[in-house]
Amino acid sequence: MTLGVEPFLVFTIYWANDVSHATIHHLSTVDAGIEMARNNMKILGQGHLDGACFLYAIANAQKCLSDRQNTAVPAKRWGEMISLLNAADFLDRGIGTQRTDDNAELQEQLALQCISKLDPKATFAVKTIKELGATSRFDQHLTNHSVILLPTLEHWYCLVDSQDKVAYLACSSEWQEAGEKYQEAVSPRLKRIYNKAIEFKDLKIFQNRAIVFSVKSKSPTGKDRK
Repeated sequence: MTLGVEPFLVFTIYWANDVSHATIHHLSTVDAGIEMARNNMKILGQGHLDGACFLYAIANAQKCLSDRQNTAVPAKRWGEMISLLNAADFLDRGIGTQRTDDNAELQEQLALQCISKLDPKATFAVKTIKELGATSRFDQHLTNHSVILLPTLEHWYCLVDSQDKVAYLACSSEWQEAGEKYQEAVSPRLKRIYNKAIEFKDLKIFQNRAIVFSVKSKSPTGKDRK
């Protein structure tokens, strides 16, 4: 099966936590839409039974930062990334990133290891930003050299741009929620491809934190970008 559906990896992949803190009553409008779209399907798709959207958010981050959003993620590199992980965690919809959710440092190091496997010729940096909310200045962390992995209660997004309190996202499950209306566009500030735009006030950021990826050098040249 092809790993890259261009220009985004848009397989139906969801991240779910223990039901005790992620019941439908606590979902944002956005998360509830994802949940409803999944429940309306009679045939199982990728994402119904797994929790790997963290990995797809990382893959979309790598594609964005490498300026190669129109190319597929090589199957070999995807496999090398998977080999780093306890694959059972991400094939079990009840786990996903749950084992690292309470350890921000461990989660960001895992993210760094994963993206480095996807693009071994590039040099990446990673940091966790905390105490995030609807009024946070996300644009301060989003540059031509950076993106943000943004978790909600149900899903991990790759935040590629922000402007006027709107989040422009690469979402691996948007094709399922949007159906025939699925489309991709170019963001207003950083001119990046996105497939979902949401006002920050409608996003319930899990634990009020996110992971910032920045690239210091990019393949194939390896020249310093900063």
